[in-house]
Amino acid sequence: MLSMKNIFDSKPYKRRFKIEKANAWLDSFKALLLRFETLNITWRIYIFDFFYFVLKKN
Repeated sequence: MLSMKNIFDSKPYKRRFKIEKANAWLDSFKALLLRFETLNITWRIYIFDFFYFVLKKN
C-alpha cells in the first residue's frame, strides 16, 4: 500500500512556494513603483536590485 510519504515529495513544493512568494512580493512593489516612477530604466534597475538581494540572501 502506498502512503502519502511515497507519493508527495515536499522538496519541489517548498521551492515553488519561495518562487511564488518572491513573485507576489515583486508584484506588490511594482504597483507602488508604477505610481511614482515613469522611466523604463528605473524599473529595470529595480528588477536587477530585487534579484541581487534574493540571490545574496540565499
